[in-house]
Amino acid sequence: MSGPTEMPGIGDTAPVPDAEEARARGPRRRDRLHGMYPEDGRTRIVYILGSSRSGTSALRNALARTRYNGYGEGHMQPLLSRLSEEVLAYGATTTAGPRPGNARAGIDREALLRHLFRGYEAYLSEQRRSGYLLDKTPTSRMVAAVPLLNRYHQDAKFIFCARRHVDNVQSKIRKFSGRSFEAQCRVWARCNRSWATVKEELEGNYLAFDFNDLAVRPGAIAARIAAYLELPPEEEAGMAAYLVSERPQAASATRDPTRFLKFSELDWTEAEKETFVKICGPVGDAMGYGYESYFRETEPACGGAG
Repeated sequence: MSGPTEMPGIGDTAPVPDAEEARARGPRRRDRLHGMYPEDGRTRIVYILGSSRSGTSALRNALARTRYNGYGEGHMQPLLSRLSEEVLAYGATTTAGPRPGNARAGIDREALLRHLFRGYEAYLSEQRRSGYLLDKTPTSRMVAAVPLLNRYHQDAKFIFCARRHVDNVQSKIRKFSGRSFEAQCRVWARCNRSWATVKEELEGNYLAFDFNDLAVRPGAIAARIAAYLELPPEEEAGMAAYLVSERPQAASATRDPTRFLKFSELDWTEAEKETFVKICGPVGDAMGYGYESYFRETEPACGGAG
């Protein structure tokens, strides 16, 4: 396996101090928290993002070893997006002019949305009995909603895990056998293309890395997450222990998560390979992925990849 540990567009993130550097700065305010609610009363929520079969479940389970608490999967984005769309559209265009004393005419949509999001956070906090919330929804629609979530939550964090197209699509085929090959390719491409767009609106408020790092360097990934979320050493250790012992997609004793597939050796039909190159190829190229090795080869190894 060759290539850099971080490729442009995959492992990029806002400057985050490593664990040792962060600890050297001395005790942090959040380290002094007791219980599962922040002292300042602000609800924190972490969104784990990425296409399905990209290590999102492993990340969610590892973070569940910390103060963060959430369901196995969220899938509340359609409701949040619909409510937001309704509020933003409500009263935006009226045939009549504003009437004195009419609440609709003077609606403050931004303020209303902030209150609606506070209500949603309060609901989740009550359900999970925690002020530190965790959401894993591995869909492209959730990724597309990230700017909205970042704008209206009190304190939102975003962790994105990418995975090479070849390995991801093959894993999807095995896991979700009822979906077409083309659909699996489009799901991967749409999610990663969307992330490349929305991350620019976060002004550095995200942490992004690759499945390769999660499988090969789980301890380092745990340290980066702990630094980003300002978690204490014991919670970092809990995450690291989980990621080391339960590496993503390593359920079988014979499965080595550090070994990746070669495009030329897959049992896909020629038509499927052409579909894959057409749909996933451009996004994969932009992310630095290769066909015969995890990261891009110096020379094309796939006749249809040109």
